[in-house]
Formats: sequence, structure tokens, C-alpha cells
Amino acid sequence: MQKYYDSVLLDSGMPAVGVSVTVTAFGGGAVTIYSDNGATPRANPITTDANGYFEFYAADGRYTIQISGASITTRTITDILLEDPADGNAVLFSTLTATGQVSLGGAANAESLRISQAPTNAVNRLQAIGTVTLGEPKMGTEGSDTDINYGHYTKGAGAHRFLTSSGTLEQLRVSHTAAAVNFLNITGAIATASPSVTAQGSDTNVGINYSSKGSAQHTFNNGNVAVNTVGSGLRVKEGSNAKQGTAVLVAGTSVVANTSVTASSRILLTSNVDGGTPGFLRVSARSAGVSFTITSSSGTDTSTVAYQIFEPA
Repeated sequence: MQKYYDSVLLDSGMPAVGVSVTVTAFGGGAVTIYSDNGATPRANPITTDANGYFEFYAADGRYTIQISGASITTRTITDILLEDPADGNAVLFSTLTATGQVSLGGAANAESLRISQAPTNAVNRLQAIGTVTLGEPKMGTEGSDTDINYGHYTKGAGAHRFLTSSGTLEQLRVSHTAAAVNFLNITGAIATASPSVTAQGSDTNVGINYSSKGSAQHTFNNGNVAVNTVGSGLRVKEGSNAKQGTAVLVAGTSVVANTSVTASSRILLTSNVDGGTPGFLRVSARSAGVSFTITSSSGTDTSTVAYQIFEPA
């Protein structure tokens, strides 16, 4: 709520007594005015006093004042801005142009938003647009260039955090990597094609790493997993208790210690290097979380056997 006051004078310089002062919203529309700071409404129009003086209070906003009466020519004053800093309300502007830094929501260095001065030859800019009910506000790039990127950055090693539920729930985080030269690129697709997630950067060969937290699994819910490049395929780390490895048969058998084996494991076997008299291979026994036994139909089989362990989903 802000107070407005003025005095109306005749062309002779004498007070314009008893003339009518009508307050409306800028652009049209009736408004409520007050005789104090928002508690007591007063008549609208106002009548000037013996000194041509009038005053009123009104909510922060933009107004038009029309002054009329028998003794004067009607005058209209448009786009009067009333703003009480103590209210903390938003200020409405039709156009705001400022040179240098603009601080909003607080004094410089304690503000909520800072708009820094653009280069003198700037042609591109950010644009924010509100929306109607059920729509979504937008912020994007505009300017004279045909294609304009939108750059986000944080200070120091700060991360980009994308939040929902009024800023209480984190849904996505982009963390800092010092001296990063490689990055992910996400691209949409036309009809019948698939969106793409690709590795990009200055290195010639750039891979993509996926990591789950703890022992949680990676889940692909629909469709097949396709490897479309000839010569590419599935690579599995080998070692102690791994899902892939080799074992050497002694007299046609080998007990493979492996804590990853379960009662439901599907274990595939093949001879990797033949030895002795090779036979048909099978898993003859298993102890979940301990080991499984490979047995050949030949008691003199000393082959090196490759195994692969899969688990049903």
C-alpha cells in the first residue's frame, strides 16, 4: 500500500477547488482507494480541498488519474506507479531498461537475482514467459541468431540439482568434474526412431559408465538389448567369484569355488582349451553361495572349461 498526493492548480496558478479526481487501473478498470494505509476505503472520485490538494492510498500497482471539473480542462495522467518497499510486493513494469547490473530481491551482494550487464554488442538473451491455468512457464533463449544455445553454470564445484515438489525432492543431479573434456549428449528423435544418449568430447574414444548404488541392479524394462555394431558385444569382468571365468578339469571334474552362484543360476559351459580326452560337459552339483561342480563324460578330460553364469530376472 502506497500513498499518493498532489495539488491541482488552475492556469492562473490559483488552487483548483472542488474538482474531481478519478483513480482507475492503468489500462482500464475500477480500483479501491483508501484514506489510510489499507484500512478505510474512501470515495472514488476524490474532491480537491480549498488548496486544490488531494491524497489517497492504493495497493502497489500502476494507475491512471483523471482530473476534471467545470473550472479546468480535463487532464489525464497515465501509468502512475505506486510501490511501497515495505510491502515486499512485486513491481509491475511494462518495459524496464537499465544500464549496468540490476539486483532483484535485495540489495547488491544480498539479492535473490542479479542481471549483469551484457556486452555492448550483445544480440542474444534469455526470455522468461508466464502461462495460463494448466500451462507451464518457460525460460529460453531469444535473439537475432538462428540457433542459440542455453548455457547453465555453477560456481566452483557446485552441482546442478533438478528438484520437484516445491524444491524439496531431488530428481536429477549433474555433478562437477574438474578439467572435464568429455560429456553426455541427449538427443530426441523423429517418428519411428529412438532418442539417443551418446558420449561426446575431445577424446577420440569416449565410453559411458553406469553405476548403481551398493548391490542394486540395473533394470531394463522393455524391449531387447541390441548390439548393432559388428565386433562389439558383452564384456564381463573375470576374477574371484565372478560371473564368468575358466576352470581346469582334473580327471574329468572340477569344483569351482564361487560365492555368486545361486540355486537358480543358469551356468553355461564350453571347452576353452581341449586337454586329455574331451567329453560332454555338465554341472553335476552346486552349493548356493559356495561352489558348483563341472563334470565331463570323460574321466580323462583335462580341458580348460569356460563358464558363464546368468540369473533369471
